[in-house]
Amino acid sequence: MAVTCDDRSRWRCVIIGAGGHAREVLDVLLAAKESGEPLEIEGFLDDDPTKWGQILNGLPILGDVNWLRERNVADYFGVCGIGKPLSKMRAVTRYAQAGLRFRSVIHPRSITTRFIKMGEGTVLTAGCVITNNITIGRHVYVNLNATISHDCIIGDYSTIAPGVHVAGNVSIGIGTDVGVGASIIPGITVGDWATVGAGAVVISDVPRGATVVGVPARVIKITDVPAI
Repeated sequence: MAVTCDDRSRWRCVIIGAGGHAREVLDVLLAAKESGEPLEIEGFLDDDPTKWGQILNGLPILGDVNWLRERNVADYFGVCGIGKPLSKMRAVTRYAQAGLRFRSVIHPRSITTRFIKMGEGTVLTAGCVITNNITIGRHVYVNLNATISHDCIIGDYSTIAPGVHVAGNVSIGIGTDVGVGASIIPGITVGDWATVGAGAVVISDVPRGATVVGVPARVIKITDVPAI
């Protein structure tokens, strides 16, 4: 199943954001549609008024959240196309307050099993492999060719970059950003709002709000984290 739906009726989708990440979300939605999923992609919504009316990869940048408020918001579902976890959380919160509902989308060339739980608004891209007994939160983005092994937990708003490998029994907190090609060994806990640098190899727990880099990964800073 490429798109999680409440029923098989056709649904109208808007993508939140109009950058590179949003274009990649469009790729996933187009692949899902081509595989037979009942969706129509209306276009992008973005806060930058200089972008409104432009055509991005064949679809219009329609406006911002007010575009929805001027319509029947119940007619639409959203998928967030913002990669940075904090920016993603803020955008999703703002659009949800306007009444927008969210759905998840799974690229037909990803590999999943029936033994995963996934929250609303999550995106699984081409080539990613998600095995079994895994819980993925809301508005998580799992990018190209990433792998997540058994018994993992991925927190809301997290972004897993291309080529990341997460071994079994790993817990990744809310709003965590795992960089390109990083690896996390079994049994590790990564705290909320942490950042794992590209290519890092994580062999010990990562504190809340920490940035870790290197092989093996080491803490280079700890920042304040947003209240949830």
